Amino acid sequence: MSGFLSSKYLKYQDPKGPTPIDPQGEDILLSAGAGARRSWRIGFAIAFLCLLGVVAARLMLFVAGLGGLNDDTAWAYLACGLVLSVLWLIAAWLMTPAVLGRRFMFMGTLRWVVRGSQLLWPAGYACWMLGFAAGDDGWIMWGRVLRLGAGVGVILLAVMLIAVAYSAQREIAARRLNAVAWLLPILTLLPQVFPSSIWWVYLIPLGMLLLLWAWVMTLFALGIGELHQHLRWGMADTRRVASRDERIARMLREKDRALEASVRPPPQSQPDIPMPDDV
Repeated sequence: MSGFLSSKYLKYQDPKGPTPIDPQGEDILLSAGAGARRSWRIGFAIAFLCLLGVVAARLMLFVAGLGGLNDDTAWAYLACGLVLSVLWLIAAWLMTPAVLGRRFMFMGTLRWVVRGSQLLWPAGYACWMLGFAAGDDGWIMWGRVLRLGAGVGVILLAVMLIAVAYSAQREIAARRLNAVAWLLPILTLLPQVFPSSIWWVYLIPLGMLLLLWAWVMTLFALGIGELHQHLRWGMADTRRVASRDERIARMLREKDRALEASVRPPPQSQPDIPMPDDV
C-alpha cells in the first residue's frame, strides 16, 4: 500500500493557483463532465461540514461527561449523530460518481462498497437510540457493529480520495488523506478498550486519544476542503476563460459587421456602347 500512496511520480505545480479544465487532462476532478464536477463540489462541501460537526459533537460530549452524563445530553448527542450520519451518507454518494470506476480500474466495485457501507451509519445510530431508550445492551451492541462496518467504508473512501488527490496533483491533500487512512482506524479502536465507567485517572489518556482523533478528523476535513477549493478554482477559471472567449468572438463579429457596412459595393457594370465599324 505504501507504493500506491507514494508521491514519487507526482507532477508538481502551484498548489494555490487555478487550473483550467482540460477534458483530456489527467486531473479527474477537472476533466470529468459537468455533472460529476457538480456532484463532487456539493459532496466535498457537505463532507467538510460533517467532519467538523462530528469533531465538535464528540469533544462537547467528552467535556459534558466529565461532570456526569445525563439523559438529555446523551439524547442530544445521538440525535446530532443521526443527522450528521445522514448528511455524510449523502456526501459519500456524491463523492463517488461513476467516473471513478471508468478512470480507475480498482474503483468500479469499490465505490459501491463505500456507498453501501455508509448506509450503516444511520442504521447504527438508530440501533444505538433504540437500545438507549429501552435499556437494551443488545441493540447498543448492534449499533457498535454497524458503525464499525461503516468506519471501514470511511477508510476505503479516504483511499479513493487519495487517488483523486494524486490525479489532481494536490500533494498536501494527498498527505493529509494518507495520514487519515493509516491513523484513523487506530485512534477509533483504541478508546473502545476503555470501559463505559472508568476512574478519573483514566480520563487523561482517554482525553489525549480523543484529541489525536480530533486532529486526524480535522486533517480529513482539510484534505477534502483542499479538493473542493481546487475544483472551485478550476471551474471558476474555466467560466472566466469561456466568458473571455465569448467576448472576443462577439467583438470580432461586431467588427466584421461594421467593416461590411463601411465598404461600398462596387458600381454595376454598364452595357458596352456599340462603336461604328471602321471605314
